[in-house]
Amino acid sequence: MSELFKAPEHPSPQLKVVLQYLDCLSTWNFDHLSKLTTDGFTQTTLPSSLKVAVRSKADDLSFLKQLQEQLGGSNLQITIYEVNEGNNKVWAHILLHGQSPSGVTLNVECIYLFTFGEGYHSDKVIGVKDFTDSAAMAAFSSPAPASATA
Repeated sequence: MSELFKAPEHPSPQLKVVLQYLDCLSTWNFDHLSKLTTDGFTQTTLPSSLKVAVRSKADDLSFLKQLQEQLGGSNLQITIYEVNEGNNKVWAHILLHGQSPSGVTLNVECIYLFTFGEGYHSDKVIGVKDFTDSAAMAAFSSPAPASATA
């Protein structure tokens, strides 16, 4: 990997929201995270071969709370490698890292596509598409038995 992403001194309104979203995700600040998204927010996990259902705002918050529990409540470390912006869209190439109390590591590289409402200065996320490292997510969701890893 090359250099890590450095936020510009004067980020666009949408980039500010994305950075707040990722910060809220890393600290499990669900109240503020909820304020950054519209009521009709959807979270889509790709590739579609994973067969993960599209999550509503409420479903996604519930999913994130379950992930928080799996990680024992410890903060999620998020590394931002790269960000690209376009009209109503922000792409973020990130790494999610955490560890469960039992020692199972979450180390998932993904690209989030944040979609905003009409107008470049919209301040609410209407959807996130998560292009995820499916092998790493599967390893975290179904860790090998201790005897298999010894």
